Parts: sequence; C-alpha cells; structure tokens
Amino acid sequence: MYFRFILLFSIIISGIIQAQTLDEKVDYALDYGVSQIGTWLENHSNTSQHPSKCNSQGNWETVNRSSWVSGFFSGCLWYMYEDNENETFLEAAIDWTGDLESQKYNIGDHDVGFRMFCSYGNGLRLIADADYIDILIQSANSLATRYNPEVGCIRSWSWGSWNYPVIIDNMMNLELLFWASKNGGGQELYDIAVAHADKTRAFHIREDGSTYHVVDFNNDGSLRKFDTHQGYSTESCWSRGQAWGLYGYTVAFRETGEVRFGETAELLADYYIQNATEDHVPYSDYDSALIPNESKDASAAAIACSALLELSQLTGESKYLDEAEAIIYALTQPDYLSEGSGTESILNRACRAAGEDEESWIYTDYYFLEALVRYKQIQASVKTSSVRQIQLFDLLPNYPNPFNPKTVIKYRIQKNSDIHLDIYNQSGQAIRSLVSAYMQPGLYNAIWDGRNSKGWSMPSGVYIARLKFGLQVKSIKMVLLN
Repeated sequence: MYFRFILLFSIIISGIIQAQTLDEKVDYALDYGVSQIGTWLENHSNTSQHPSKCNSQGNWETVNRSSWVSGFFSGCLWYMYEDNENETFLEAAIDWTGDLESQKYNIGDHDVGFRMFCSYGNGLRLIADADYIDILIQSANSLATRYNPEVGCIRSWSWGSWNYPVIIDNMMNLELLFWASKNGGGQELYDIAVAHADKTRAFHIREDGSTYHVVDFNNDGSLRKFDTHQGYSTESCWSRGQAWGLYGYTVAFRETGEVRFGETAELLADYYIQNATEDHVPYSDYDSALIPNESKDASAAAIACSALLELSQLTGESKYLDEAEAIIYALTQPDYLSEGSGTESILNRACRAAGEDEESWIYTDYYFLEALVRYKQIQASVKTSSVRQIQLFDLLPNYPNPFNPKTVIKYRIQKNSDIHLDIYNQSGQAIRSLVSAYMQPGLYNAIWDGRNSKGWSMPSGVYIARLKFGLQVKSIKMVLLN
C-alpha cells in the first residue's frame, strides 16, 4: 500500500491564517489539493476506478475507464507532481494513467481526447515516456474515424434523435489531433482539426460571442437545426459550453497561428468578461430565467480561467490575465473551495446542466489545478518580463515552443518606428528576415516556418528571434524539434 504517506507541507487545518495575496491563495489551494488527493490515495488503490463526482455524503463516486471523465483524475495527479515533484503522485499518476491504455481504440464517442490527452498527454509532457507517444497517436487515429468530410466535423454523439450532432465541447478534443499530427501522426489529423474548428466557428459562434451547445447537421453538411442538451434553451448560452469553446479556440490559435482562431478565442473571452457575475463565477447558463436562483458553475469558471491565462500570453492582452486572476480569487474563497464542507473534492459548486443542483465534479478540480499551475508559471516569468509592463516595445514568448515546423512570434510596439524581426541560429548567423518595416503602435504576430525555401526543415536546435526597435534590441530563444 504505497499510498500510505504523510505530506507534511500539505496538512491543511482550519486554524491556518487565511492567505492574503493572490500568490499565497494559489499556494494555499495547491497545498489543499495535495491534502485532498493524498488522503484519497491513502484509502484507494484500485486503479481501474476513477473519481467522477461526489455523492451526497461528499465521497467520490468512481467510474470505469470508458467514462468520458476517466482521464481527469490521472491528469490531477500529473499536475500535483508537476507542482511539487512528490514521487507518490508520480507513481499514482503512472498507475491510473496506465489503466486507460485500452481507450486508445475507443471510437464510440468524441471524448477520447478528454480521456487520453489529460492523462497520457500530461504524462508525456512530464516524463517523456516513448510508449505514450504511440498510445496518443493511436488515440488520435481513433478520434479521426468520427470525422465525416462531407459534414466537415467530428461527430460528437452516437445516440439521441439528432442526425449528426456536433457539440461545442468537441473543440476540446482537437488538441490531441494537433499534437499527433506534429509527432508522427500525419498531416491528415491536422487538416481534420482545422476543418472542425472552421465549421464550428461558422455555426456554433453567434455574433455577440456567445455559443450554441448543439448543432445538428444534415449528411451533406448543411444545417439541420440548433439545439441544446445542457443549456437552459436552444438560444441561451450554456456557460460550460462557452468555456469549452474559449479553451478550444485558444488551443487552435496556439497550434496553428491562424488569426481567425485567435479572433474567435478573443470574441468568446470578451463575452465571458462582459457577462461576468459579481464574483466572476457564472451561473450554469447566462440566460437562464432561474437567475439569481440558478446554480453556479465553478467548472465553467475553472475551464475559462485556464484558457484565459494562456490567451493572455498568446495575445499580450492584460484584460485576460486580469479576469483569470479574478476567477482564481473567487475559486479560492470559502464559497467554492471545499475546505470544511466534508467533500473529497477540491472545489464545490459545479453544475452539470442548467436547472440542476450544484455538485462536485472531477473535471472542475482538473482545470482548477491546471489554472493554478499555469498561473504560477506565468508569475515566475513575470519577474523578468511582464505582459502588463508598459514599454516602447516588447517581444513576447513564441508559441508553441518547442515547435515543428511553425511557431508564432508576438511583439508589441508603443510608438511609430522602424521594426526589424530576424531569425538567427545559435552561432549568430542570420537565417531569415520576418519583418522589416516602419510600423504604427499595436500588437502584431509573425509566423516563422522552420523550413527553407525548398521545403526542407532547418536542423533541430536553438534559434534566436531578435526584434530591433530603433537602436534597441530584444531577443527570445526558440527550440525547433524535428
């Protein structure tokens, strides 16, 4: 029973003075997460049972590997290990992740992305197990079987009275396809992800930045009807669906560098901000007639928070970081943090669908932990360079990094000037000029394709992007991996 341990730094007692700064609140919440998950591990060793939601007694109900939520608990374990490097969480993450391997062949629904990228994807990122690569590529190939080129989308559900239902949630599964396409899975997976994102952008996103939950298509790809399954009504905006869309288009922008996906992510983010409640945690549906008696949804807030943190880094827009920080502050308060409530989860007050009761779901904890870890990583970089700092010019971190073959380089200028953005190898030799122009103030992006004019990839290694503003220069390091 290797789960029997004492994590001294994570013992949370009610007499501890409430943290004051946001950084302290984040550390406090992560320590509380260590305590909650560590305590559960001490009493549970069956790795084929994955926490799902808390029952009326506050205990985790578990599901088997085929459930759509089965990958979130192992994902929580990976984030715990990433934050504190405790070997107990590493061992547990490997074991609970391993139970999911058979799901790489699951073609019964679109949720293979949730199951496998939250588990194996995080695992590969942290321990670089080569076996995980093959598992993820097979998972992506299984997901791709649900793509219909006539419709232009991946089918979400195989049940119900719909003809070809596509839900906004499905945007979350594209990250698996994007990753696999760049790691041996082939161009077709990338093309499917882009096609799905484009079709969803055309039909699921309203002009005001709100989203439909379900779009049902005819076999030729034309619209059959709009619908909802978990929102208040067809024309309302289900808050978790809004968060799924915001997160999905942020990933699509990161992976492709396509401006249209960035604009869509910002449109959805702006809707979230403009319709924020007083505590920045939305009701389960923005348009529910039950408000203010409608349930709150901490899961929607946690998902949106994680997406906003990344979007703030991709765009350099401080308003997204501001909103993410406001959400973190809210979720670390007694209204949502489960401390003292007797539940085994980290957060309470999530809601599966409009009009239903508030519950504690494992995906709420997963995206909350992801947001906390992302926030800490951003704060670590802020010590040397902050997106909020007003400067005459700034060169932001490229994304993705490492990359293959393309990466997006963001830069901001505050006054008219001659701008030169050039790529150098590690020896200081100029490789390519991306920008050379007299430019007006604004936020810009340039895409560097690490292939030469003949289409051959540049050698793997470290490259330098150098931005020259007048006589001043800033540089960032980028890693090209073939």
